[in-house]
Amino acid sequence: MDYKGDFYINYCCKGNTGIRASENALGDLHKLWNNERIQLIRNTVNDFHGWYQNKLCMKCRCVDEYWDDEKRNRALKAFNIKTKDALPVYFDDLYID
Repeated sequence: MDYKGDFYINYCCKGNTGIRASENALGDLHKLWNNERIQLIRNTVNDFHGWYQNKLCMKCRCVDEYWDDEKRNRALKAFNIKTKDALPVYFDDLYID
């Protein structure tokens, strides 16, 4: 929960999906379940053939978090994963109300 009372929706402990939802939106499971980004993450997170479509999964499976900064940044750039404050950014921010 953030300072506005909105909730973060995350599927994984390795990265942030960039999804925030109002308390009101949390009561509409149909709206959340059918959200395009949530569907993408849900359909790719454990898909042996489709995980590469999800940058969060790609980073988790292909970039070692213990690599030095230079090697890590080269890998992120190769996968077209932007960074902000030295942290990977997988998705644009999404707010569901």
